Amino acid sequence: SNAALAMKTLNGFPFLDKPLRVAFARTKSDVVARADGTFKPRRRGAKNGQAPKPKRRVTVNVPKAAEGEEAEEVEMSDAD
Repeated sequence: SNAALAMKTLNGFPFLDKPLRVAFARTKSDVVARADGTFKPRRRGAKNGQAPKPKRRVTVNVPKAAEGEEAEEVEMSDAD
C-alpha cells in the first residue's frame, strides 16, 4: 500500500542530522475508535492489563551551601 511504501522510503532519511525512524501504530488511536464507534474507555496509565504503579516520592536534604554555608559530602544509597 501507499503507507508501507512511504514508510520504507522515509526510514533512515536524515532529518535534523539524525536518521528518521517510522513505524506503524500498534493500536488504534482513541480519536479513530470514537469516529468508527468502537471506543472503549481505558484506565488512565494502564498498559498490558496492569494497574499503573504509584509514583515514588524521594526526600532530598538541601545542602548547607544553598543557605550560604559550606556544604559537606554525603553518600547517597538506594533505600529499596
